[in-house]
Amino acid sequence: MGSKLDIIYRDFQQHANGWKSFYQTVDLFSIVISGLMYKKNFGIG
Repeated sequence: MGSKLDIIYRDFQQHANGWKSFYQTVDLFSIVISGLMYKKNFGIG
């Protein structure tokens, strides 16, 4: 492997890991939001 490709690949890996945690956070956030909406709509809590 050329060193330039290695650098690009490493950069890509870092971004991929960042996106993964970003999407996990968004998933968690949407679950919380839908839970709040559910409570509001059905008068629970």
